Amino acid sequence: RMVRWLTIAPEISNDHVERPLDQIRGSYDVDTVSGEMLDIIGRIVGVDRPILRGAEFDVFGYAGNDSYTNYNIAPYIGDGEAIDAPLNNDLYRKLIKAKIARNISDGTADSIIQLVELIIGVKVTALSDNGDKSFDIGVASQLDNTTLYLIEHFDIIPRPQGTRLGQVFVLPLNIGEIEYSSTRISEY
Repeated sequence: RMVRWLTIAPEISNDHVERPLDQIRGSYDVDTVSGEMLDIIGRIVGVDRPILRGAEFDVFGYAGNDSYTNYNIAPYIGDGEAIDAPLNNDLYRKLIKAKIARNISDGTADSIIQLVELIIGVKVTALSDNGDKSFDIGVASQLDNTTLYLIEHFDIIPRPQGTRLGQVFVLPLNIGEIEYSSTRISEY
C-alpha cells in the first residue's frame, strides 16, 4: 500500500493542487486577464477604470475616416459620435503598470527610462533635465493620441518626488545619421 500511495501522490498533487495554483497565479497576470478580472487588479493596485469623455481621445472605427485609429489602441464607438467610453483593456493595462511602476521606481534616470519603456511600449531615446525641477522625455516614434492623453491626464510617468514632466518629444534612434545629414546640408 505504501508503494502504491507514493506512486499516485504526485499525480494527485498535479490534478488537485498545481493546476488550481496555476489558475490563481494566472488570474493576477495583468498582461493576460481582461474585463472584470482586470478591473479587480486595478482596484487592488488603486486605479479604477476611467471613463474617457468624448472627443478627448482617438477612437476605433471604420476605414476612410482620418479621425479613427487602429484596433486595440482606442475604444470602439461606431459612427464617431462624441460619447463617453470606458478605457479599453490595453490602455487600462498601461495605467495599472504605470501605478505599479511609480510604486517601485527609485527615481533615477535609468529607472525612469526602463519603466517608461515598459509602460508606453516605445523606446526612450533621451531623458533631459531642464534645470527647473522638470524633465523631458524623447521617444523613438510618435505616440498615439490616446497614450498622450493618458500621459497628460493620468500622470503615468514615474518621476522623482518634487519634479514634473515637461514634454514628450520624438527623437529618432539613429542620432549619428541625423547629425551626418545635417552637416552635409550645412556644407552646401
